[in-house]
Amino acid sequence: MNNISRYYRTPNSETRKNGIYCPVFDRWLLIDHNDFWVTLDTAKVLSSKISSTVYILPDVMHLDNSNCLNWGLFNKTSQRRENSSDLVRGQIPLLRKFNGDFMQFVDPGYPEDFKTPEGIEILHRLKNFAEVTHRYMYAAKLTQAIQSAYDMKSFGQELVDPGILNGLESFHGPTEYNQSFIKTIKNFFYHANTVEEAESKIRDFVYLDNNHPAYRMRLKLFYEILEGKFDEY
Repeated sequence: MNNISRYYRTPNSETRKNGIYCPVFDRWLLIDHNDFWVTLDTAKVLSSKISSTVYILPDVMHLDNSNCLNWGLFNKTSQRRENSSDLVRGQIPLLRKFNGDFMQFVDPGYPEDFKTPEGIEILHRLKNFAEVTHRYMYAAKLTQAIQSAYDMKSFGQELVDPGILNGLESFHGPTEYNQSFIKTIKNFFYHANTVEEAESKIRDFVYLDNNHPAYRMRLKLFYEILEGKFDEY
C-alpha cells in the first residue's frame, strides 16, 4: 500500500472514514465514508458558520452521523496550527490524519455548554445544515466532473497559456454569479443562514437566471445526482 492509498484505505483494504471536528464545542459534526476532499470542501463552506478540522479517522472507528455529536478528542494537540495567529487563517479548515490511536477519542455526551434543549437544538440545526451542504457538494462536484466539457474557459484558465483563451466560453449564465458551477453552489451555502435560504437561492438561479440549454442540462444532471436517481456513469 503506497503512501497515498493510506489516506483512502486501511491496511485491511477497507475504505477509511473521515469527519469534520469542531474545536468550538469539541465534538464531531459530520462523518463521511467516501471522499475526504469533498468533506474538506464542505468544511470550507461551513467556515462561514464555524471553524473546523477535517480528520482521516483511524482504522477501527464506530463513529457515524447518528452519534458523532457525543464524541470529542481526548488529546487536542493535533489542533495546533503553525503561523496562523490571525482570525482568517485560523478559520480555514485543514486536513489531519490520526495514527490509528483510538484512545484519542472520548464519549462524554453532548457538550456541557449545549446540554439545554435550546443548545441541543442549535447543535442539531448546525449538523443538519452540514449534512445537506455535504450532499450538495458531492452532487456539484460530480456534475462538474461529468459535464466539464462545457467549461472550456475554466479548463483553459487552469491549464492553458492565457494568451490563447480568446474565444473560449463557459456556460455560467449571465448573472452576478459569473463563476464555475461548483463555485456557485458553494457560494450559496457559504452565505446562507439556513438550508431553506440556500435552496431558495439555487431555485432562483436555476429557474430565473439561466436559460442556456447546456446549463439546463447540467442542472438536470445535478438534481438527478442529488436525489439519487442518476446511475448512468
